[in-house]
Amino acid sequence: MLNRLDWRINISAASSVMHAAARRRTAGTMIIQGEPAGVAASPPVRPSRRWYRVAGGILAGAVICIAFALAGFFSLTRQIEDFQRVSVPGQAEVTFARPGRYVLYIEGPGHCCSFSVGSGDSAPFSNWSMNVGLQPVNGGPPVAISSSRGAIESYGVAGHQGQSAMSFTIGQPGRYVLAASEVTPASIVDVAVGRGIRGGVFVPVVLGLAGLFALVAGLVIGLVTAFRRRRARRRLLPAAGGGWHNGGSYGEGEAMGQVVPIPGAEKPAKIRSPFAPALLPFITFAIYLFFWWYFINREMADYGKAEGSGKLGDSPGKSVLAITLGALIIVPAIISTINTFKRVQEAQRLAGQEQLNGWIGLILYLVISPAFYAYLQSGLNEVWRAEAGRIA
Repeated sequence: MLNRLDWRINISAASSVMHAAARRRTAGTMIIQGEPAGVAASPPVRPSRRWYRVAGGILAGAVICIAFALAGFFSLTRQIEDFQRVSVPGQAEVTFARPGRYVLYIEGPGHCCSFSVGSGDSAPFSNWSMNVGLQPVNGGPPVAISSSRGAIESYGVAGHQGQSAMSFTIGQPGRYVLAASEVTPASIVDVAVGRGIRGGVFVPVVLGLAGLFALVAGLVIGLVTAFRRRRARRRLLPAAGGGWHNGGSYGEGEAMGQVVPIPGAEKPAKIRSPFAPALLPFITFAIYLFFWWYFINREMADYGKAEGSGKLGDSPGKSVLAITLGALIIVPAIISTINTFKRVQEAQRLAGQEQLNGWIGLILYLVISPAFYAYLQSGLNEVWRAEAGRIA
């Protein structure tokens, strides 16, 4: 009798559970053990993280273009330095290893560095004249030389300031005698012979402009993506029951300067305005930067101890020493900057936040260092906001 009663009770209990589950499915809400009812999955944060990859690709392209542009300018400088030169008035032997068209440039003393292709009005010598002759050493007819036509190639490099003046074609490689006389103005001190530089000027300029455009575009895309994603995450905080603020709930309108306790640490972390490390160093003659550098590294070291991570540093004093006295030999300051950036990324990973983009950080540091410090602080603020939500 008792066994039959137990069996009926078990059947009744199982039936009740099934009916309850069916009612929950009908209501469109699934209750998972350990989570409150009615909590829906968080919507995806927009814009997508793929825009970071787009920005990174554009920035990589910008770096490549700028690198090739710089390499082109250095190559052009070497080409001009390697020109064969003859002091004027006077004559000297020159050698042509290959046939083809050559350009004769007139030069005076100059400074580094400039290159241009344009009208004669912008050239170093707008009015000039001289008699020039070019003849093979072993005899033979002189080489025909004609005045340059069209755009004038000019440069200022390696102590030489010159412009294209004449051109000629060498049919037979060999040694020739180049002579120049009746030179005016007197500021012309020599003539230089070599291949034309027009292509060498045009290509680096185009690559440089393309690289600068891509650099700006990549930074804009990356920063706008970061700003919009963080704003979207803040909007999701109230739906997730997020955080504290001024002793109550912590949400989208938190004030800068808010402190966030770090478990197990004597001193709290602080949410700072990103504009502070970007602008205050100019007002305080960099003193604020050194203090800020110490505090953020101390906060991350405390956070690393609380989370059991050894990747967030342990000596903020050494970090400051590296960017002050260590800056005199450059390398320690660079290493400290790289390590601090990596610590912020690691802190974001521990807090479950999206990490700063390394490409954006590199470009900002090289091009606009104040914006780099603002970017660093904004990433660290996300860590302390997340910790504030956990504490609440």
